[in-house]
Amino acid sequence: MKRLILAALILAGCGKPLYESSGSTSGSSGTSGQTQDITVTGTRRAPNVMFVVDRSGSMADNPDDSSDPSCVGTSGQHGYTCKWDQLLSLMAGDGINSGYVQQLQDTLGQAAGEPAQLGLITYAGSAACDVGVVQEAVAANNAANINRDLDAIAPQGGTPTAATLAVARDALLAAADSTGRDSYVVLLTDGAPNCDPNFPATSANCQDGTQYCVGANACVQSNGTLDGAAPLGCLDEDASVAAVQDLFNNGIQTFVIGFGADFNDTASLANDTLNKMALAGGEPFTANGALTTSFYRASSAADLGASLQDVSNAIQNRCGFRLAEAAPVTISAAKVQSGSTTISLTLGTMLLSTDRKSLTLSDTVCQEVSGDQVSFIFTP
Repeated sequence: MKRLILAALILAGCGKPLYESSGSTSGSSGTSGQTQDITVTGTRRAPNVMFVVDRSGSMADNPDDSSDPSCVGTSGQHGYTCKWDQLLSLMAGDGINSGYVQQLQDTLGQAAGEPAQLGLITYAGSAACDVGVVQEAVAANNAANINRDLDAIAPQGGTPTAATLAVARDALLAAADSTGRDSYVVLLTDGAPNCDPNFPATSANCQDGTQYCVGANACVQSNGTLDGAAPLGCLDEDASVAAVQDLFNNGIQTFVIGFGADFNDTASLANDTLNKMALAGGEPFTANGALTTSFYRASSAADLGASLQDVSNAIQNRCGFRLAEAAPVTISAAKVQSGSTTISLTLGTMLLSTDRKSLTLSDTVCQEVSGDQVSFIFTP
């Protein structure tokens, strides 16, 4: 659902409308000059969630970056210690406990009274730098399909993050039955993004042996000579941050999870890149109730499980509503009524879609709202 950019709007109480659609003029309704409140029913909707999972060759290594030959070219769970096997156990379950994907589907569905729509993209594709593949388009009751797909995949390839996020954008924007649903990307990666064939590589921004080079024999030598596979090994920060920003501009929030030793050095360029992506995606890690400038950092399977649970909690605490009719073109004040509770809304607690037929409440307001239906009271 594409959201309005609300930062340019002006709060009510200062003689200006809380919300004014482009091209409209504010004013009173009715012949007496009195405004009349408009009440619109909102129906809570479960979100769309697209998992974007890095299955690059380094996922066959252990979380501490030591090698695990057992995982190379191996799909499915075998009790190995490599990152891919641990991810599968957490995401798809271990045969005894249900995995994160199933749990998220159940939790979000119970909260909204309808199934959440989940999907899966894995990257790279069949070749080292192939763009990610939509394994499952977002759909209701999709957890079993996602788990089956994950179990059939072996680690391989590079990390074409920016191009794959564009695939996620297109898939979510094309998703069926999405009116009123919030949309999220959960990006899970174990390395810095690369594989950008258009990266303007030089010895200054992609030299072999520096943090700017994240793929061996695919960068630039100190004398300016390109390696054979350059620029595919260059740290692709700008394009990756821009891809997340593009998702955000299209109403899609992105959670960024980094798994493994590549992110142990908090001062590294890889960390800097994922931090910027997390901020651009609108969903940086929350520590003790306070937003940070950080992505979700997981150095072990236990950390990864905790990060996934934190993401689940964050998504569950959001409220997306489909409105029975479009909200007024101009809004000077707004409230939400849930049972006997009425809450005044501000620019910081509501996001209205561009067609004014969907509205999302902030975490703090969502926690005070119960039930599948609420009433929104708009004062023109």
